[in-house]
Amino acid sequence: RFKCDWSSDVCSSDLNEETRAILTDDEVREIRLLADRNLNVSVAANELYMHRNTLVYRLDVIALKTGLDPRKFWDMVNLLKILGGFPYDDERTEERTETDISEGE
Repeated sequence: RFKCDWSSDVCSSDLNEETRAILTDDEVREIRLLADRNLNVSVAANELYMHRNTLVYRLDVIALKTGLDPRKFWDMVNLLKILGGFPYDDERTEERTETDISEGE
């Protein structure tokens, strides 16, 4: 099972290469689309032009290969970290964080 240590950059090199070798390009695309659609399997399946059960099966295969279930939030966070990060670039993430902090005060 892959795990990320958020206090260090554990996910950056070996796990990236190992995970990319395990996952096909289609599986990586399905993971990223599911994350972009807020883990909504039905919406992601419609955008992939496949039946919902087909996507559920493919996600089960990903979970078996990696030990991380993309339908679970923290497993998805770990998968995205391993695959090269979140769908946001660093500048946009910093802007959101600064905005969230200033609104909370």
